Amino acid sequence: MQHDGQSLSPVAVSQILREEGFARLPRRLDEDRPITVKPEQADVADVQQLDLAPRSFRTKFGGLFLFLPDLVSCRLDAILKNAAFPGSQMVPAGCAIRALLALKLFGNARHSHVMSHVLDEGLALFAGLNVIPKRSFLTEYSCRISPACYPKLMQGWLKAVRRGGLEHGSSFDLDFHTIPFHGDDAFIEKHYVSKRSRRQKGILAFLAQDAKTRVFCYANTDLRKDQQNDEVLRFVAFWKKYTGQRPKNSSSIPN
Repeated sequence: MQHDGQSLSPVAVSQILREEGFARLPRRLDEDRPITVKPEQADVADVQQLDLAPRSFRTKFGGLFLFLPDLVSCRLDAILKNAAFPGSQMVPAGCAIRALLALKLFGNARHSHVMSHVLDEGLALFAGLNVIPKRSFLTEYSCRISPACYPKLMQGWLKAVRRGGLEHGSSFDLDFHTIPFHGDDAFIEKHYVSKRSRRQKGILAFLAQDAKTRVFCYANTDLRKDQQNDEVLRFVAFWKKYTGQRPKNSSSIPN
């Protein structure tokens, strides 16, 4: 707006009108606004609202249901309950993990990608919910898991794998993997990232994988530099406690 040859900002115009005694117009109600195209809003994730009535629908995630027999046979919900994974009446632990697992199996690298699929009934049904949880829930879920839960989860997982017919291996691939961190936290250590041939801030994770079956047998994250050597010994102790014998052979693979 021009006033005496000078441009005025909306704030200045509002102040002049207020000084002249003009009150702000009341905000229009939704029904008073012109009809426009609005994005469809998904419901809140709630297992109690899951509708299992027979019906037909189209989904991009039909292939996920091929994994359901394996999840049932390994008793995933019982493993998570025994490991004390966090959950609520609306989104139990099993539903939360299946939602995260669905995105990983489908190939979505980031939780933020779920927002383009929140209305897909197939993805929600795989998780056991009326709708898939939103990005904020999936992003912060891992922060709610206590470190004490992971050893119980690994033990339950190994038992389930053995019940499924996979025997314990004797050779393992050990990998220290750096997950890059791009924030401003001054307390994050720098670790070597082989793909970039440099050291940078990141979270150091340790993984142990059966060299023959490619099954993950052990994992731990958020390690410090001075814990690397001890973490290998902790894996050996964990494996001996579970199987009664030490790993016979292991090799390191690049991160």
